[in-house]
Amino acid sequence: MLQGCATMALRLVSPIKRKGSQNIQFVQRIPADLKGRAGGLKLAIPVGAETISFAISEKADALRVSYASDASVVKVRQGQVAAYVETVWRSLRGTAPIALTHRPRQNTLLRAAQGREPLRQA
Repeated sequence: MLQGCATMALRLVSPIKRKGSQNIQFVQRIPADLKGRAGGLKLAIPVGAETISFAISEKADALRVSYASDASVVKVRQGQVAAYVETVWRSLRGTAPIALTHRPRQNTLLRAAQGREPLRQA
């Protein structure tokens, strides 16, 4: 039996309905320790089969990305976007670069081939 243990409640990110619209969106606060480093960052957020370009402004308190689809696929997209954003926060906190899985690596090469983003050499 554990005695004197403190429990910490984890706040999960959940889809939020936009005011004045039927669309559901992803909203997550930018962690306080990363606000200075996250400002000006450009993200390529995977939402379903698409990739949405998103720039974090210097004054932003949260990320807001619209799913622009019906409620049946929102839970799947929610997990996909939350996992991506978590890897961004982890990479900003760490000093060593993180390894990309096949899908993000494939997206980076595709954007470079289309001329939308230059390919960076390591």
